[in-house]
Amino acid sequence: GGIYGVGEGQNTLLVDANMLNRADFISHPSAGTTVFNVFNSEEGVYDNVIFDAVNQYIVTPIATYAFYYCKSVKRIKFPKRLEYVDDAAFNGCSNLQEIDLSSWTDGKMQGNSPFAFDNIFNHVPASGRIIVPEQTEADAFFMMSGTGLSEDWFTFKPDVKDDEENNCKYYIDPISNEKVFAGIYDLTKLGKEYIIPKDYAKIAPRAIYNVFRRGLYYGSLEKIAFEEGSQVKKICFNAFALNDYIKEVDLSACNQLVCIDVAAFYSMGGLIKVTFPKDAPFSSLGAFAFSNNGAMTTADISQTKIKKIGVAAFNNCVKLETLNLAPTTEMISAGAIAGNTKLTSITISSS
Repeated sequence: GGIYGVGEGQNTLLVDANMLNRADFISHPSAGTTVFNVFNSEEGVYDNVIFDAVNQYIVTPIATYAFYYCKSVKRIKFPKRLEYVDDAAFNGCSNLQEIDLSSWTDGKMQGNSPFAFDNIFNHVPASGRIIVPEQTEADAFFMMSGTGLSEDWFTFKPDVKDDEENNCKYYIDPISNEKVFAGIYDLTKLGKEYIIPKDYAKIAPRAIYNVFRRGLYYGSLEKIAFEEGSQVKKICFNAFALNDYIKEVDLSACNQLVCIDVAAFYSMGGLIKVTFPKDAPFSSLGAFAFSNNGAMTTADISQTKIKKIGVAAFNNCVKLETLNLAPTTEMISAGAIAGNTKLTSITISSS
């Protein structure tokens, strides 16, 4: 069972291989260990929750409601390998003071975020401390904003400015000194297509989140594209999620793209077509990246260099019939194509 007092205080839950025989875990040497919702309790006894690795067994997904309303938890230390943290996993941890990402973020802050939902940390204190490696405070914001944490958890607070000429909002990444696209300035000036200017290196978390949705938007925008020579390297968490009226996203100009992050294009109800860049260096799709898109019939990533399809990346795309994968494909993660009842063709193209 749990181990108490492992150099971190007398009420520590160390999640590691010693717990693999418990009924609340499923383990596999390659897939890691999934934490199920057995620890959710208003009368919890753990001050610290530490995820660790022993031998080949590594804690990876942390499942829905895993530590729901564990009011005693004050500190969470995430592991070196972390696939994703699911819906409401730490919701209601009302005494949480510290989130330690120093192990997981080692060299990975520019990669896919593991935080897939907007209510993971709902109903936690309004402020606290996030521990990250030096020079990655802004990346912690890019990775975790929109997960239920208030802005006072972050040392980096973006200074959003208006770019009226290009009809957008932006701020500066203090580490790279690059411009981050943060949203559209004036919706009334939009036509059927909006082109994101080439001099933006990131698309911010929730940059165009829930903007073009039924009942909220009454304009004509149908397509998002990127200017030729685009410098975009990362499309962050929920960047374009929950937009019903956008029918097409053209990423073909994004040849510097490194990361399509978790849930970046989640639940875009009208999305029919996505054009991926052929020469971009990115090698994985984040968890839930295109999940819950109800209009897409074909997903073609055959010309990319993608090696890994993230957890639930194309989950519940109910009209999806054809999925064309790249010749570089090495892994299709759990649930990546689940819930697609019309899917009849999966092809991995030859190189």
